[in-house]
Amino acid sequence: MARMRPPIVPDTPIPVPENALRRLLAACAGKGFEARWDTALITFLLDTGARRGEVAGLRVTDIDFDVDVALVLGKARRKRPAVWTHHGAGARPGGSSVSRRSG
Repeated sequence: MARMRPPIVPDTPIPVPENALRRLLAACAGKGFEARWDTALITFLLDTGARRGEVAGLRVTDIDFDVDVALVLGKARRKRPAVWTHHGAGARPGGSSVSRRSG
């Protein structure tokens, strides 16, 4: 391990411009299933800060809709809570008409 190099970590994260996010969400606008799915996925990623691999591995049993928390499998294969706000929760497919039950 003495010869290993440390990872290269950028000094500061690169922010995504707000207008780019608006354009991305506008491209997903619509009332169809795919449009609502895309919007929910993007807002969940933005709201929780979860990585795409963490979200890709989610199962329904990992999500507690009563408290708006998803347990994601993060780095080092450790589960961590990803909490979303009502803004992100309202973008779920089905919106506010989705019944809020766990399991």
